[in-house]
Amino acid sequence: MRVLVTGIAGFAGSHLAEHLVAAGHTVFGTQLPGESLVNLAAVQDRVELFHCDVTSRADTLRAVDAVGPDWIFHLAGQASVGDSFHNPGLTIDVNVKGTVNVLEAARLRPELPRTLIVTSAEVYGILTEADLPAQETTPLAPVHTYAVSKVAAHYLGQAYYGTFGLPVIEARPFNHIGARQRAGFVVPDFASQVAAIMAGQREPVIRVGDLTPRRDFTDVRDVARAYELLAHHGEPGEVYHICSGRGRSIREVLDGLLALCDRPVRVEVDPGKMRPATMPALWGSAERLHACAGWRPEIPLEKTLKDALAYWQQLLRATAPGK
Repeated sequence: MRVLVTGIAGFAGSHLAEHLVAAGHTVFGTQLPGESLVNLAAVQDRVELFHCDVTSRADTLRAVDAVGPDWIFHLAGQASVGDSFHNPGLTIDVNVKGTVNVLEAARLRPELPRTLIVTSAEVYGILTEADLPAQETTPLAPVHTYAVSKVAAHYLGQAYYGTFGLPVIEARPFNHIGARQRAGFVVPDFASQVAAIMAGQREPVIRVGDLTPRRDFTDVRDVARAYELLAHHGEPGEVYHICSGRGRSIREVLDGLLALCDRPVRVEVDPGKMRPATMPALWGSAERLHACAGWRPEIPLEKTLKDALAYWQQLLRATAPGK
């Protein structure tokens, strides 16, 4: 297949690119002008890139028309809940306007490409234990700007499918983690601190926010595999969870990383890391995806954390003085 991945140089986009190349697809991607391509080091010579800001209708039309894709994976977006508190306008602009532009470019093609849009389990808002695991039919109740932007993307996908017949498939991942995830998310924030402690570059103290929330963590490589399976087998107009089906506390994740550390570490609560509207628990069911495409997560959390820590250790070595 001729495949276009928006946001290909990002965390999930780069893992998806590797998976698609390995599967034998012809892969194209969009990157922002000046954006680092370090995440694509393993496949950069096997993908063709276009400068494209998805908030620009002209840029997006140009990229989609140049590729003439069979499949589009729309991964470009503002992916951080925390960042949405500080810059809500950018979050809406990128996640809503960008989605409109991608869907519009797709529906103007002579042959409509199968188009996968990525939303988020954050759309469900604050759920009680009785509501869990979340299903694709769980009511949408966003409590912050990021979630609102993803609810809008959901309804845009529904509208373009219902009105224009564009074969839109919605992937709704829960927390996905692994190597290359930037700082500002829980696992890289912890892993980067542990790596620096192991390298003797900081005191053996980890500063944390609230460790009690439970989340559904899946390795980004399993998520990338799910995206491709949905492009093959997903039913247009449908929503599919990508998740492990298990809730783990942030404390459990931290303990998993600390177990990999070669020295004792003190954990301190930092009030500055607390954020509003935190959901106490959120995990989901991926039975719809399993029934559709046979997908189950394969990579255990222990391996994911080990790989994330190794990534930050490698990054520290590469940026050490004298390198």
